[in-house]
Amino acid sequence: MDMTYDLAGRLRSQAQRNQGTRLKSDKIRQYIYQNYAQPLSLNDISSHFYISPNYLCSVFKKETGCNLMKFINEYRLEQAARLLLETEMKVNKIAESVGFPNPSYFSQRFRDYYGESPENYRQKETY
Repeated sequence: MDMTYDLAGRLRSQAQRNQGTRLKSDKIRQYIYQNYAQPLSLNDISSHFYISPNYLCSVFKKETGCNLMKFINEYRLEQAARLLLETEMKVNKIAESVGFPNPSYFSQRFRDYYGESPENYRQKETY
């Protein structure tokens, strides 16, 4: 009987720890969604949540299965693709508005992610 109570207590503790991790990763994602256009470094995000950069990466990776900086860049690229289709903004302005201050770097990352340049993506998707 004591073993059953002990096991139940350990399972409850583990579930509470997992819930705490999930809440942290949800808050981290919300922070990214609200601030993706700003420069976001591991140090900036970790200091916002009062945790170490290593712990930040560990929690995020454990919960989402994704590297934090990769998640940020992919979210930025997805927002850029949306802007390419929904606006007539110039590519360099879109790059800047989603957090890529260097348009050349943005174009290369976009090409790596979508397999084509931002300009081709816009033309292909709008016709």
